[in-house]
Amino acid sequence: MEKVFLAKRMGILASQSSIAPDVKIGFKADHRQVRDRKLKRSFVRRVQATGHIGHARGGSQPHFLRCSDQNVYVVKVLNNPQRRRVLANELLAHQIATFMSLPIPPCAIVNISEEFVNSSPEFRIETFPEDLLCATGPAFGSRCRADAQDRKFVRDVVVANVRDLAGMLVFDKWTGNTDTRQLLYVGKREPFVVEMIDNGFCFGSDWKFVENRPAVGLFTPLYQYFGPTDMDSFEPWLRIVEEDLSLAVLQGFAAIVPKEWYSADHTGLDALLSELNQRRQRVREQVRNSLAYLASKRNCC
Repeated sequence: MEKVFLAKRMGILASQSSIAPDVKIGFKADHRQVRDRKLKRSFVRRVQATGHIGHARGGSQPHFLRCSDQNVYVVKVLNNPQRRRVLANELLAHQIATFMSLPIPPCAIVNISEEFVNSSPEFRIETFPEDLLCATGPAFGSRCRADAQDRKFVRDVVVANVRDLAGMLVFDKWTGNTDTRQLLYVGKREPFVVEMIDNGFCFGSDWKFVENRPAVGLFTPLYQYFGPTDMDSFEPWLRIVEEDLSLAVLQGFAAIVPKEWYSADHTGLDALLSELNQRRQRVREQVRNSLAYLASKRNCC
């Protein structure tokens, strides 16, 4: 098992600063220490697939795999139907969300060996006219939680971390998530903690951002009934994006993405990071537009 620390890879630990969402605005925190903690949390575990458990739901046709760290992961493979960039998107999104202190399950780069594929007859991608063997090599894994539920929204559900919805909206608008915000409800009973999952359609999915669509990327019912109603609610996360998630930090995140996940298209990856960096100055406007959209939904329902 290998841990890859971004600070060690990029040497940016001592030169950057951040404000955690739970620090009140105006509070003079030790920015360097806060940034250090955030970068250390953004490591990525590397594990080996050791056992096939079954198929999981989703357009990428993921699988439940037990891995060498004894954890079970929902794993998306290189030759998934949504294409390999989905894996790069998942890993970049995970590191950004972790840096922003947003709730998201731990992830890992899962190595799929030829021996594992040959010994797991159900480890396949369903296609017509015949199924395909899942590809060998690095895959993306999101760790399973025994107490998590992938459930539809119920209006009277009790959510413990309602405050995090503001941060999720900032994340989704900045990263250009084109999918409805996917969530897990963690806990055996209410109040549930919601966690972010399925981030493969961030960054415009195929690294082409779509602008001026305030409803895109939202889990509208949850935001509509429980979400923030004023811009002040978003301020801690907006400040992290605008002030702390610099191009250098983003490049540090990208440095550990396996090149197989983006076909070694370094020019395309650099362009994505540059565009994401420029979008930091526009995220406030995008959040404001989505807030107005949600207000209109509340008023009409």
